[in-house]
Order: sequence, then structure tokens, then C-alpha cells
Amino acid sequence: AEIIKKDFRKYKNLKVNVLDKIQIEKLGMDLLLSVNKGSVYEPRVVIIEYKGDPKSSEKTVYVGKGITFDSGGYSLKPKFMLGMKYDMSGSAIVASAMKAIAQLKPKKNISAIMCITDNRINGDASLPDSVYTSMSGKTVEVNNTDAEGRLVLADGLYYGATILKASRLVDVATLTGAIVRTLGETYTGIWATTDKAWEDIKKASKIQHELIWRMP
Repeated sequence: AEIIKKDFRKYKNLKVNVLDKIQIEKLGMDLLLSVNKGSVYEPRVVIIEYKGDPKSSEKTVYVGKGITFDSGGYSLKPKFMLGMKYDMSGSAIVASAMKAIAQLKPKKNISAIMCITDNRINGDASLPDSVYTSMSGKTVEVNNTDAEGRLVLADGLYYGATILKASRLVDVATLTGAIVRTLGETYTGIWATTDKAWEDIKKASKIQHELIWRMP
């Protein structure tokens, strides 16, 4: 969060807001807080906003998974723990996208949300079978503490939908090793809730020569 604040100061067309633990608690983002319970570091939510078209009500919001290290928690990762510092790649990607947007200055409204914590074990860490209440008010039973990504993203997506009033939500995450086992190292798996969203993402991927695959 500190790196983003410092690095983004030079972009006068970006607004950066960092939420600390107290603010996150007030918002009721208990899914994010549940993942953070085992950490010695406080969580952060970083919101980056770009208003390229103030007359439009349309807004795309990127939500990035920012798990700075993922041990799996009490559902400890069996052998795939090396490299888990990269579990914050989703947040790094959405922040990098905002840097590009600040420089390219498109006539669009785009924001990004970085949900930042690590997933560790201590005496107060989240236990499997625990039930937490999300920012939306929906309760979630956590059967596996290594499913931390979908928890932080759920609160982030709800924040994007309700507080930032997104007309389109795009989340970016290293969410599951199963996608690598399914598609290998070459393709990125994409879930799209509408054919229009898929066509837009596919068009962008062709421009960038990114190989993507639509999942069912």
C-alpha cells in the first residue's frame, strides 16, 4: 500500500485511497479480516480511481487478489508453498493497469481495488468450519482456509459493486493451481458471465497476443 501511494503520486489523474484495518472493520469486510486473523501484519485495501469521462455513469472496476504470502493457513499447502509470495499478482496487475491508464488517458471511468493481506497460521488464525459474515451480509462457512482468495475477492467485488458503483467488474487472481493443471503454463483461464464480456476480453487478448481460454 505504501509503495502504491508513493509510486502513484506523479499521476495527477489518479486518486489513491488506502483503507486501514479500522476502516475495513467499519465496512464489515469480515471475509478479508478472517484471512488476516493469523497475520502479524494488518490488512489494507487500496482503491485507485480514474475518471476519464465524468459525464458517463459507466465504470469498470478491477479487483485484484493481493495475498502477499499464502501458506494455506490451517489447511496447510502440502508441497506447493514455494512461490506463494506471487499470490499478490492479481493486485499487482490491476495496479499496473491503472498506471498504463493514467498515461494513455482513455475517455473511460476505471477503478481498481487491491485486497491485501497474507494468509498465515498463529493462535488466532481462522479455523476450517468457521462462519464469517461478508460485507454483503451473506454468511460464508470456510471449509478450507486455503480458499482465502475467493474470500478477499468477495468483499472486494461487493465494495466495487456498491461503493464504487461498477457497471462492469473484472477480478484478477492467482486463484487456484487447478487452472494451471487444466490449461498448463501457456493459456490463462477466463470466466465471463456474459458473451459480451468474453468478446471484449478476447478482442483485448488478441491485440496483446495473450493466449486465453474461456472456462465453462
